Amino acid sequence: MKVDNLKKLINDLESTGNLDRNFVSPGPNSSGFYDLPVELDMLYRTLRGRSPTTELRYSQEHLQGQPRPSANDPNPARADHRPLGLNGRGLSKVSPDHIIPLVELIQLPGFLKLSPENMLRVINSPVNLQWLPTGVNQGMAHDGALRVANPDMAWVFKQLTLRGTTRLKVLEQIEMLNQLQQAATP
Repeated sequence: MKVDNLKKLINDLESTGNLDRNFVSPGPNSSGFYDLPVELDMLYRTLRGRSPTTELRYSQEHLQGQPRPSANDPNPARADHRPLGLNGRGLSKVSPDHIIPLVELIQLPGFLKLSPENMLRVINSPVNLQWLPTGVNQGMAHDGALRVANPDMAWVFKQLTLRGTTRLKVLEQIEMLNQLQQAATP
């Protein structure tokens, strides 16, 4: 989706009362994870289709300072550490994954006040992406590392720590972008 399409969607949602830029998240549920409020569903689904980008999925880009793992690298999430293996494109079976899940990210303070361009910047920021084994990524959903079957507990602890530090970085990024937007407004 191009930025113009995202702008149109946001304008349409605002004009029909289906998006309130002053929305305040109810916060995490009793399990500590974020549910998707119905009023953010359409925006979430639209942004979900744009992140991570297709180009990144098949790239060798460094995420969290790490290159795409090789097929022979051990799966760090699983206690048995079996090799990652290859996908159908001949690349290692890893995918870029949001550290702060998108369902939580769009509920962070200030996110909905961002311009469409800045929303895309934040959801695709390398600050919030890491390489994860594809099966682990698909199994985690938005409630994180604790959902992984037969996990390596040291990896789970690292993921929980990474989530906390990344949340602070993303909040700083959102605040900075909102300040830049305000400074640019006449």
